[in-house]
Amino acid sequence: MKVKVKNKEVSETIYEISTVSEEGEIKVPKIIKEFIRIKHGDKIIFIIEENRVVIKKKEDVQLSKILKSQKAWKENSIQFQKRIRKE
Repeated sequence: MKVKVKNKEVSETIYEISTVSEEGEIKVPKIIKEFIRIKHGDKIIFIIEENRVVIKKKEDVQLSKILKSQKAWKENSIQFQKRIRKE
């Protein structure tokens, strides 16, 4: 896979490791920040897809567009509420 980081093409897969702090925070490695173009104060979105987590920079995307991209739940909202109340 070829990606661009700071207008430089990188042709190999990049693996970076970060440690979770006691507060649950992670430091995003510099090359990843450069690739998704995030800086201090930017919002990021965590998306669970199948068995992986995708991290994206939050653009000015409406919540309705994000929700439309989600798969349908297996139960409707009334069934969900009834099940939660029983628990």
